[in-house]
Amino acid sequence: MDLDRFYTKLARIKGAGRLNGGQLAVASELLLWRDELAKRRNRPPRTVLQDHLLVEIARHGFSEAREIRDLRGIHLSDRDLRALICAVRRASETPSQDWPKPKPREVDSPRDAALIALATAVVRCYCIEHDLAYGLVATQKSIRELIRHSRLGRPSDGTSVELLSGWRGRTVGAMLADVLAGRRSVRIEEFDGERTVHVTRPDSE
Repeated sequence: MDLDRFYTKLARIKGAGRLNGGQLAVASELLLWRDELAKRRNRPPRTVLQDHLLVEIARHGFSEAREIRDLRGIHLSDRDLRALICAVRRASETPSQDWPKPKPREVDSPRDAALIALATAVVRCYCIEHDLAYGLVATQKSIRELIRHSRLGRPSDGTSVELLSGWRGRTVGAMLADVLAGRRSVRIEEFDGERTVHVTRPDSE
């Protein structure tokens, strides 16, 4: 097994980053169990067990059928449920020295934190102006990645920068890149009787 790829896959599950070592051991075993069952059933893994349920079971160490059946969204046969419980119990017996290591939380520098706050304000006002849902355009993670890319000249994890790709890159990403590079400025202006963040156009200065 490619452990680096496996742990990267585990880290992409929302909520897994808040699990401790023992809980990560359970989550890892459940991830393997889910992938194997999905492959046998020729189904996407998340249709076997949703990410948030995987994390919930790992966090609480549920190992009784009643506890798991009570979770909303569980649709497993008795046989598959027994296999899941075996996976949880097996992982619970993993020696602490073999637990997956929780990924250290990255702490933003004061300067990066200020830029992230500025970029967040710019994106939120852009979404309001264009009647877009902020959650569909950006996240704190994607904004943080863009800030680090602008400082390092490359993504911190070697992957593409979401806000510089696709339609995001052609719209809000390009605007933020210009702001961070000093090609455009940010102002506070009145709009419909309220103050809002406004980014100047490249030809307006």
